[in-house]
Amino acid sequence: MPACVTTSPLAISISLPSQSQRKSQRWSRRGFIFVDAARRGNAVQPQNILELVGEYFDARVTLFTLVFVIVATVEAGFFFYQLRLKRQITRVKVKAATTVREVANETTALLARLNEHDLERELWLSITEAMKKT
Repeated sequence: MPACVTTSPLAISISLPSQSQRKSQRWSRRGFIFVDAARRGNAVQPQNILELVGEYFDARVTLFTLVFVIVATVEAGFFFYQLRLKRQITRVKVKAATTVREVANETTALLARLNEHDLERELWLSITEAMKKT
């Protein structure tokens, strides 16, 4: 940091920058030059903030933000894909349960119709046992 040296006929005094000046110089060295510009009153008003991203932000911050946004987008895509798969599985389960119920109802109706006909006992037992196995 440069020191200010003033000379007068009587004495020589050296004054160091104040703490606020050192802080503003640190901020401007880190890439945040808008603090100094705002203090001086000659802040640049860009048409688009993206025009001055390179001046305001460090390249590492921009890279981190870009990677973070990409990862978040991919994560959201995986979430919605997983949600879609769960909905498809739920639909298939409901359809399978409905089909099982219909088959059970039709089996009961078929056995009732077969019972109306006088079948031999052995034939009736073989039919009902085959129906129970399926």
